[in-house]
Amino acid sequence: PRFLYATRVGSSDVAGYDVDPTTGALVQISGSPFPTTIGSTSIAVSRDHRFAYTADFDRDQISAFAVDPYGALVPVPGTPFAGPDGVLSLVAHPTADLLYASGQGGEVMVLAINPLTGALGRVGAIAIGNAPQYSAITYDGTFFYQTISATAQIAGFEVLPVGALIPVPNSPVSTAVFPRT
Repeated sequence: PRFLYATRVGSSDVAGYDVDPTTGALVQISGSPFPTTIGSTSIAVSRDHRFAYTADFDRDQISAFAVDPYGALVPVPGTPFAGPDGVLSLVAHPTADLLYASGQGGEVMVLAINPLTGALGRVGAIAIGNAPQYSAITYDGTFFYQTISATAQIAGFEVLPVGALIPVPNSPVSTAVFPRT
């Protein structure tokens, strides 16, 4: 990817940078930081790098942006979209138009990304309970992992072709207090 974005917890914006492909140096994108709702805790970029999403923790919603050719973030029509209670973490599927949103209310929501507009539509959800926080997906989108901070565990899931999550054997596993992915 050519651009790097960072949420700024406690602020109402997202910082954007152009990444120099030779040196790796970061240069702030014109117009950055880009406005979003206050409380953005996470950001994810779609598999085709055309859309970016922020988790708006304080409002239980997800803001969606189109990424223009110069890296500027432009709100997509209909944004923000409903997210799980206390949405904290977002992970985009690397090979499908899907977004996973973990919420402190105890669920991971699966959302379809409209590849033309960037709009989000709920596909399903799985109850996790016990304060899910941070999540990760494998490079090929086969497995999804979710920290469960209140119980110091990490839960693993197989990702089905439609995006649904099925627990893997021996999951969850115990780990350190307040695990991060």
